[in-house]
Amino acid sequence: MNIRTFLLILFAAVTFAECANADDSTSEVVSLASLPSVYSEEYKVDPYIEAASKLQGLGEEAAIKELIRLSRSPLAEAEKRMEEGGGEKAVKEADDIRRSSKSSVLDERGKIVILCRMLFTPRGTNFEEAGLGGLTFLGDHGRTTMNSEGAIFKKWPLEPIELVDGIPFLVVDGWVYEGWCDPRGAEHFVRHCATAGYDWSATRFVMKTKEQKEVALRKLIALPKWEQPLGEGERDFLGKQLQ
Repeated sequence: MNIRTFLLILFAAVTFAECANADDSTSEVVSLASLPSVYSEEYKVDPYIEAASKLQGLGEEAAIKELIRLSRSPLAEAEKRMEEGGGEKAVKEADDIRRSSKSSVLDERGKIVILCRMLFTPRGTNFEEAGLGGLTFLGDHGRTTMNSEGAIFKKWPLEPIELVDGIPFLVVDGWVYEGWCDPRGAEHFVRHCATAGYDWSATRFVMKTKEQKEVALRKLIALPKWEQPLGEGERDFLGKQLQ
């Protein structure tokens, strides 16, 4: 083999490695589209457990970067350009993405909030409020709570979920979009969790068997902090999250 052939082979090998590394760095670990909305009765626990497990597998630093990437979704960036005075072009771009994705920035924020609730643990007693609007907790007489300082939020500090045996149950079944929503967006929420006195959770998220999920559901229903015993419809709402 002459020197010219050797150099060509070496160049090709280096180029291939660089391309492979570039693909790895931009590959999508978690997809927001694969996660069910918190604003839907189609919410399921398994996709969130799987996503949290994948993020934990990256390690804390890389997982935070991935969460920030998720918070900078095409829709979030398009709406940011629109709010910054991008004119009719920016408005049309945001509208087109909303229609094609069948989503909203508030919907995306809800998904990221749940992942952060799972992956971070506050050193004190309180998480930053989710800022997803006014909400109705299960077992609370159908009352919509608009004030995040209400006593019920102290009972459910991970709102809108409750973690039982590593399973993220949605404990909210009603929303008022006109409620207060944090205008700073999902990226602010991620960065707050990453820098403001939160620890990376020691809970390791793994997929659960049907039996394990049913045990966790019974534990959840038996919690003494419900405002009133859950009705049949509310228990069904929780049960369907395991399917």
